[in-house]
Amino acid sequence: MNSFESIHNLLTNSDDIKVIDAIINCAATYNTSRSINQHNIEEMFMVNYLGFFYLIGKLTNKLSKGDNSKVVNMAAENFSKLNK
Repeated sequence: MNSFESIHNLLTNSDDIKVIDAIINCAATYNTSRSINQHNIEEMFMVNYLGFFYLIGKLTNKLSKGDNSKVVNMAAENFSKLNK
């Protein structure tokens, strides 16, 4: 989830899946120093926030084919302690 390419690789490897009933987004990272990816996006922001929304956007068609599809986004409480 730390780059658009990693998400595209996941999507390419799941081409045979036609319908998605549920997705649980639980990827997270915590860096003590700032790290920028090849797209000039801060890595924690990409993994912990932007990656989820980008992935779900790409899977909307498969999610809409489910009868009652759900998306669950999880976040760790540790992130609330940043900059304290």
